[in-house]
Amino acid sequence: MDDLPPATTPRFWIAFTILCLTFVVAFVMAVFSSTEVKAQDRAICAPADILFKQFSEVVKEKIIWEGQMALEQGVLEFVLFQGEKGNWTLFVVQDGIACLRAKGEAGTPNDLGKGV
Repeated sequence: MDDLPPATTPRFWIAFTILCLTFVVAFVMAVFSSTEVKAQDRAICAPADILFKQFSEVVKEKIIWEGQMALEQGVLEFVLFQGEKGNWTLFVVQDGIACLRAKGEAGTPNDLGKGV
């Protein structure tokens, strides 16, 4: 019995195992990447009075502009915050609920009538 060749794993099973592992890794990556995108797409919303007070205290930005637009669904308000270093944040408010819609840096407010 010593003259038998050593037992080896058939190449089919090695290839099949690698293929299965590839599918598992691809599935896990797809789940995690889609979860991240969904989390980023969600708007940050809260009652405007509470959100604005806490936001200005934490981020150190203050309101520099407010505007309104009439829609069939009601009035839509826009509130622009800006910090001392030029960072800015835009909120949209409807029915007392404010949602963060945009934020950025290097904002420079213009004084009306004085030009740029």
